Amino acid sequence: MADFLKSNMLTGILFIVGALAPLIIYIGLGPDGAGLLSALWTEKLGSWVLLVIPISLMRVKDSMNDGDGFPLVKIGFLIVVISYAAGMVADSMATQPNDATFQALDLAVGSIVWPAMFLGFAITGLGYYLQKEFHVAVSGIMILVGIYAFVVIGILAVDDESMFILPAWLGFTLVNLLLGIFTIRKS
Repeated sequence: MADFLKSNMLTGILFIVGALAPLIIYIGLGPDGAGLLSALWTEKLGSWVLLVIPISLMRVKDSMNDGDGFPLVKIGFLIVVISYAAGMVADSMATQPNDATFQALDLAVGSIVWPAMFLGFAITGLGYYLQKEFHVAVSGIMILVGIYAFVVIGILAVDDESMFILPAWLGFTLVNLLLGIFTIRKS
């Protein structure tokens, strides 16, 4: 069991869970999907399960040797962790969909922290590229998704319902799925 907890297999599984869980929780079970979960439980479960993403990034970072990309991976990881913590605050506001004040706070906080998370994601991807930690295409997609989402959400400040947000979150899902698959293949 101790070997499994240290393994690439576990890290890969965590990335895959982080990639697929939002689809299942938000789109499948939440109010925007089948409606089996309330907004409160959708955000709670989504926030708790998505903690696997920074955990996965930490596990990859901790398995790396010092090299050209390692400083960027550490910087990107730190930005992601800080942003995720603040993002949980933003998501907690979304548990009250009928309260205009909470919704405004959710958007205000989210408009700052989610672009920052994607910036950290891009920096981590650049570190992976320089370190040759993952296939160049995976690192490249990670960098592009991070930059795209940072610009669309942070600089252009598009609305949450905009069609331009969808590629950011689908790209995030794709990258985490690919990171999971490539991490498992290292096993």
